[in-house]
Amino acid sequence: ILMENITFNPNSRERGGNCMPRLDQFTFLGGKYDPAAFGIGFFAALAVAADDVEIHLNGFTLKQGVEHNLMQRFFALIELGSTPFLSGQGPHDFGYFVAPRNVLIKYGTLGLSSHHAIHGNLAQNVLIEDVVMENWAVAAIAINGGRNVRVKNVRAGPNFKESPVSSVFSTAQFMHRYVQALRSCPHATELKGRPTIAEIDEQLSSVIENTYQAVVVSGDRQRVPELVRSRDGLVDGNVYGLLFNVMGVAVNGLFDGNASEKLGNSDISLEHVKIVDVSANVEEIVALATPENELAPEVDPVGSLFQVLQVTATCGSYAGNVVSDAQLVVAKNIIHSGNACFSQSRLSTKRNTISEQTILWAEAGNNGSLEQREYLCGGDALFHLNKGVFGLRLDGAMRSELNQVSVSNISNTGGAQHSICAESVLRGKHPGSTEELYQGSSARGLVMSSVHQLKLRSVELDGVESMLGAATGVELLFQSSEVSGTARVGHIQSYKSFQESIASKVAASVWNSKLTIVTT
Repeated sequence: ILMENITFNPNSRERGGNCMPRLDQFTFLGGKYDPAAFGIGFFAALAVAADDVEIHLNGFTLKQGVEHNLMQRFFALIELGSTPFLSGQGPHDFGYFVAPRNVLIKYGTLGLSSHHAIHGNLAQNVLIEDVVMENWAVAAIAINGGRNVRVKNVRAGPNFKESPVSSVFSTAQFMHRYVQALRSCPHATELKGRPTIAEIDEQLSSVIENTYQAVVVSGDRQRVPELVRSRDGLVDGNVYGLLFNVMGVAVNGLFDGNASEKLGNSDISLEHVKIVDVSANVEEIVALATPENELAPEVDPVGSLFQVLQVTATCGSYAGNVVSDAQLVVAKNIIHSGNACFSQSRLSTKRNTISEQTILWAEAGNNGSLEQREYLCGGDALFHLNKGVFGLRLDGAMRSELNQVSVSNISNTGGAQHSICAESVLRGKHPGSTEELYQGSSARGLVMSSVHQLKLRSVELDGVESMLGAATGVELLFQSSEVSGTARVGHIQSYKSFQESIASKVAASVWNSKLTIVTT
């Protein structure tokens, strides 16, 4: 039970920390925190890894502090699970996963969060009641593979629209740890023709420190270094009001398959729920395909793309920045000596796919060329498929109900797909996509993909707007069946084309359904 408002800001600089767990807080030195689960930071204010748990907000607010919000970019105020990912998923080896059962979250406000207000995997028998969620960046609620999840008397929105940094800042932070490990490694290999490891370390330190000073000390977003500064304060990836997905991460396409018990996402109930004022500026980051597999992108050890177009000069040579230099020098040392320089720092190297060919291109200076290489399109900075901005997304949901649910003011100012992606079918479609066209610039009110036995009662959608993509009120897609009820759709606007302002879209594969769309 909360007895006061809480701002989560652990191990702050004011207390001599850097927002990360201290070494003495890890279990190998007698502390509380599993070094696997918490190895890349405090991922939640409350992580629920036990059954029969009640979180009574008691009318108070739980939120992330400004400092921690900047320094910990993946975070949930409440995590339903012992770690944020199932074993084997995510940007890090989080260790053994435990899902909770019988969880009640009620009566209060969940505020600022760099990712989610509530996130979870495989949670069962969850009731979220009388809660306001605002100033989250990616989703108010995102639950994968949940069973018997009820959301009642909840408002989700507005989401956070004053983000000081882009996704590049996270890459800079993660790469800094690897570069620091290289700097203390006696047999580290330098990148030819580029700044030394020591210089890259110092430059990354400067970028991170200057960002900290601008955001935490002065509160002036415009003083954030341009390399990592957000263009407009909006999130540059997919954003959701509420997301209920089948088991596993929701980073690829909308679910196109048969809903089943083994995938979870069953018995989802939303009653008296308002989703309001959700916006993003979804940006496509073109990836460089690996030489061995033209469907796999080149990424660094934590899964961030090597953003090739941003560091390619007009003549085709490498024109890097401190972040791309860091990714390359880390990749070079992984290729040449495995994890020899990183094991002592407990840093994983197995996700790196940046190739020797890319390193040689960068080291060739003005003589470098990528003419024979292929690109991949449709994703964000982690190569998660861009799907747009959603009010409510239900993937593979079974035996579920939406009762008195309203979605309003959903907007996406993201750009159209990059011109280089139109040059070939292979490039233009992300390998994880289940839709034919690029959806990153779309605004989508209610999307139901391969749902089974879903009832809609008093569902309203209004104010769905896209600047350069499609805008849709209701979408019923793929292998959906036994969907019934009525949805009222108001203002839907695509500023790109009137033809792309769509009240409803129902796939031909949908069967045995009686869904009525009323336009107002």
